[in-house]
Amino acid sequence: MTLSRRQLAGIILFWILLGWLQGSEVYFGIRAETNGPMPFSYGRFVVWQIGCWLLWAVLTPFVVWLCRRVPLARRPRPIAVHLIVSALIPFVRVAGMEVISLVVKPWGVEPGNRSPVSRYFGTLSSYYHLDLLVYWAIVGVVHAIDSRQRLREREIQASRVEAQLAQSQLANLRLQLQPHFLFNTLHSIAALVRDGDPPAAVKMIAGLSDLLRYSLDNARRNVVPLSEEIDVVTRYLEIQQMRFSDRLRVTIDVADETRNAAVPTLLLQPLIENAIRHGIAALTDAGTLTLTTRREESSLIIELFDDGPPLPENWSEREGVGLSATRARLQQLYGASARFELENQRPSGVIARVTLPFSRDIPDD
Repeated sequence: MTLSRRQLAGIILFWILLGWLQGSEVYFGIRAETNGPMPFSYGRFVVWQIGCWLLWAVLTPFVVWLCRRVPLARRPRPIAVHLIVSALIPFVRVAGMEVISLVVKPWGVEPGNRSPVSRYFGTLSSYYHLDLLVYWAIVGVVHAIDSRQRLREREIQASRVEAQLAQSQLANLRLQLQPHFLFNTLHSIAALVRDGDPPAAVKMIAGLSDLLRYSLDNARRNVVPLSEEIDVVTRYLEIQQMRFSDRLRVTIDVADETRNAAVPTLLLQPLIENAIRHGIAALTDAGTLTLTTRREESSLIIELFDDGPPLPENWSEREGVGLSATRARLQQLYGASARFELENQRPSGVIARVTLPFSRDIPDD
């Protein structure tokens, strides 16, 4: 992983600023303790200090590279590598400082008759421990940044895995609904054949074909416009009306502002199937299904009422595949923002109510 131009520019500016601060501090400290005129200029001295600290701007990319090539860990090898390098780097920087001193001459004239070797080791003794601290400070910063980056990458990866798992669970729930709906509809067709009504059975098969085509075409979609769901359940109700003849009356009241609202695919069909099976089918006389939709502030309310017998006391313990899959899908898609309720009504009837966050956002799955 290489440093970007922006990062390199930041490193250079950091060491320039540090050199300027260090040079200014030392210069004005010496000036405060000197009674006579200063033997060297502020500008020359600060340039020398900036040059000396800029040597770290050259060394920093190497330290960063080494940290990522041999990351710190609780093992002897990486610790030994960094200990050796940290012990050697001050020798390199001090050599560079001596070259810069010969060029810039920050003190105006070289004091005394010291040899280059003597000056080198004198400077090394002054800066060695400081350079050790600088090296390990850089190692610590790189380690902290890389640890944070790895943590962020793991969080992103975990989020992707969680999203993939949610999509897989939703797909499994859809696969539960589709054969469940198919088998129940085939059962209805078989009932028409047994009752000696082949034309109605043929018409029902044609309606079933349309529904299956829709189901297959939308197998990968999690949400669809409410208007599509209404079209699907209208076809499904036409099939059921063939079976129940004049015993099934249907009223659909969809508010115009809700027609483009996003709802889960095949949301309404299992609710209607449950209402017919446990409500309308249990009546000796004609029964009525009433489907209504409305918007209440940021929520979409879908209600399905049947005037059949009330729910038994232990109905939740015997909840079938259709309703349990519907609850699970709502939980997967919306979490606590969605609710599904079944309630007995007075004097008779049952209402199924679905509350969803109102949205017109329908992604391309």
